[in-house]
Amino acid sequence: MPRAGTALHRPTAFSGRSPRGPWSAALARVWGSLIQQVVHVLRGSVTLLVVVGLFWTATNFATVEGTELARAFPGQVATLPSVEVDSAQPLDIVAPGVEVSCLGKARDGAITTAACATAED
Repeated sequence: MPRAGTALHRPTAFSGRSPRGPWSAALARVWGSLIQQVVHVLRGSVTLLVVVGLFWTATNFATVEGTELARAFPGQVATLPSVEVDSAQPLDIVAPGVEVSCLGKARDGAITTAACATAED
């Protein structure tokens, strides 16, 4: 509440004076510009942090899921389709689950399972 006998000075748009002094408008522009720059930097930093976090999460998920799939794979080998390879020469493949059989022709032309040595006769 103002004292009795004093008038309130309220500058108008036409007075040409700033309510806080001659430097307040320039100072407000500088601080406003600085605050806008800080806000832009903060927005960029937060966005970068979120993007890095998303990639990190995706990497972690892929690692965990891939490890689980790799652990489950040996138990599924028996259910996978089998493969037969026909070769003129023995391939000498030695591995778990590999069965080697040699097919030879009998004298009457029928294909029979025989020893590899007799298939060359």
